[in-house]
Amino acid sequence: MPRHSRIVLFALAALAGSFSATGQGPLLVAMLGMALAVPLGLVMAVWLIIGLRRDGEVPIGLEKTFRASMTLFAWVIILVLSSTAFGYYRVWEVQSYVNGIVPRLDEYRAKTGGYPKTLNEIGAPEPPTLLAGVGSYRGDRGYFYFEYWRPFILGSGCIFDNETRQWRTDDF
Repeated sequence: MPRHSRIVLFALAALAGSFSATGQGPLLVAMLGMALAVPLGLVMAVWLIIGLRRDGEVPIGLEKTFRASMTLFAWVIILVLSSTAFGYYRVWEVQSYVNGIVPRLDEYRAKTGGYPKTLNEIGAPEPPTLLAGVGSYRGDRGYFYFEYWRPFILGSGCIFDNETRQWRTDDF
């Protein structure tokens, strides 16, 4: 594989990985893929038409470019799928954590008459990355809820509260 192809693949992987950590990996990689694929596709189509009209055959440079583009496209698909899978894992991690904490919150309420203001009051373990932000857990006398931003959809979050005891999706 040519050196410049490896550099491009490394850059895409680094971008996908860094944005997976923030939760926007699949979206960014898909946008980058479209931004690269559409102009490249148009240039290759024009190149093919010119080559067929002039020489009556597919230009060798176009064939090499097509193969390189398909390789790059395959890597983008792999990055999108792996980033999405990582996002689903993070959602599962949050929901498992909350399912383990809720009985402890109920015990606390039975003892004190209200839910704790922080998870430290019940000695909860460190929350997963998606719940680590300020305001991810709120509790008071008569209520508690957990909230996180969905890793694959901008402006969309999930909430779990003591009334419904189910995850629901809200678009903000």
